Formats: sequence, structure tokens, C-alpha cells
Amino acid sequence: MTGEERLFYAIGGVEDRLLKDCEELFSRPVTVRRKKWPLLPAACLCAALAAGLLLRFYQPFWMENDLEGIAQDEAAGSACSSSSIGGSSYNEGDCPVIPWEELSIAEQYTTLTIEGQEYTTRRTEISQKQLGLPLGEEPLTGWDPVTFEEHSTLAKIYTLKDINLACGVAVEFSQEPGRYWVYGALDYHPESLGQLMENMDLERQMTFGVLRYEEKLPLGQTRTVEVECPDNDLIWDLLRQQADAPAITNYDQWILRRGGQDIGMEISVDLPLFGVENLSMTFTRDGWLTTNILGHGTAFYLGEIRMEELLEQIKGLEGSMESSFTEQDGEAVPSRPPQR
Repeated sequence: MTGEERLFYAIGGVEDRLLKDCEELFSRPVTVRRKKWPLLPAACLCAALAAGLLLRFYQPFWMENDLEGIAQDEAAGSACSSSSIGGSSYNEGDCPVIPWEELSIAEQYTTLTIEGQEYTTRRTEISQKQLGLPLGEEPLTGWDPVTFEEHSTLAKIYTLKDINLACGVAVEFSQEPGRYWVYGALDYHPESLGQLMENMDLERQMTFGVLRYEEKLPLGQTRTVEVECPDNDLIWDLLRQQADAPAITNYDQWILRRGGQDIGMEISVDLPLFGVENLSMTFTRDGWLTTNILGHGTAFYLGEIRMEELLEQIKGLEGSMESSFTEQDGEAVPSRPPQR
């Protein structure tokens, strides 16, 4: 998300009260003897200050996990605290600088380019049995985070077994023969849901975790039911049946036009092969599936009727499973929601 987009959202989130105060302040008659300042720059200054405060104290949900920023940090060699993708994230000001010699080799050389396709380290080590075909050798470059000294190495590249080359590769460094590291594609965009499932072998690689949905209660109250996913087959059956669903071509523009999501159900998912933990698959009441498992937003239209049927089936299983939720001001608050 660019700086201009962040500023746009921040200004768009300014409360009417603040705008009214600014309008009243700058609409008062002001007598200036030496120099008259135009009202437009002053109003812009006021809006900019308000935007800055909003960016500091208010963060829309779609900015909670800037996965594109995480990927860029990985590409720059950031290897700090644990995160949802590749086992790393970046907290500005809190991330210690780790000396080069203390980094794993997959953290020293974080990016790889093959025929114009960029891959980033997922910090996941795999066995030889998980390798596919050899692709040859490629040079990799890394930079010491302390001295900024440049380092170079050669590595053998392999496809991943049952994983499309567009999604990821395995890397065997010359310094560590016999050890294999997963690197995931930085900008993979599937054309359809079925292509995503096939190219990433999702039915074998992805696991479901916590499922949550909102349930209406009397007197207009709601509660959030949070349970371990009760029946994986229900989810997979829906995904298989809608395998032809095309992917949104420009997710960022699409989500902006929607303005918000009427979430019917949300499931946390893990993709251990790619170092993905506690990301989400979100099913909206108007028939959309959105997910961030690729490190960026992706959406598919599955159909409103099928979504309603799925939600009813899931809710019908609640009696046979243990649910957990806490109430706060009449509403339930989930303990650990998946990261959007």
C-alpha cells in the first residue's frame, strides 16, 4: 500500500466533528495586518495534521498486517521476530540487528530470481524426499546487516514436489550440501481457485485451525463463536465444487470499492511448507472467499447461495463441538483471531 493510499484512507476516516471544527476555525473573520494567508493551505494543513493523528492512533483492519511490507523486509534481509509468513516480521524500533554469522544461510540470502520471477526465503527446511526436478545453479547475493558488506554464493535450485514452479522452489547452498530450503514466489497470482489449489497442492499442504462466526442473539445482541474447524470436508467440498471461480484481477482496487466485508465465517489456516501460520480464509455473506495466504490479498466468488448453505451446515454442527467465546458489552470477543 503506497503512502498516497494510506493518506487517502486516513483523510477518509476523519470524523465529521473534526472537519466541522476545522471549518468553523478557519471560517472566522481574521484580521492580519502584514500578510494574509490563504484559507486553502491552512485547511490542507489541518487535514494533514488530522491524517497524521489518525495514522498514529487509528489503523483500518486492512492495514493491520501489511504482508507486502513483510515480504519487502525479507528481501532486504530483515530477520527479526516471528511472524505469520516465513517466520519473520518487522517491528520498526523493536527489531534487533542480528550479526551476519548468527543468521541461518536462508536468512543471509533472502531473495532469489529465476527468469524474472522473484522468490523470498520462507525459512523452512525440507527433506530430499520433498524435492522435485533439478533446475540448475543460480547466484545469490546477501548483505551483512551490520557492515553492509556484500556476500555472494552459488546454490542448486530444485522444484518442489507437487508444487508449481510459479509458487516456490527449493534451494541447496554450496556451503551446506544436503540441506534444502523453501523459497516462495513473491508475486504469484492464480487465475482461478482451482489453479491455486492445484499449483500449491493445498489439499495436502494446508491445514485448518480456528473457525469463527457471528451468531445473532435476542435483543439485537451477537456473539462470536470460536471453535476448532469441525469438519474439513465441508470446506474442501465447497472449494472443489467452485474450482472454476476466477480470481479478482486487482484485489486492492476491488476491496477499496467494496468498502468493507460482511464476514460470515473466518478460518485460520497454516501452510507449514511455506512458513505460513495463522493466516485466514474469509467467507463473506454475499458469496466471496478472500485469503492472504499468498502474502497479498486474493478473492474468488463462490456464490451467495452456496455460502449460506455452508454457514448453516457449520452452525448445525455446533452442538457436537465445544465453542469458546467471551462477552464484552453484550458482544463476544474472540481470543485469537486469524491475521488478515
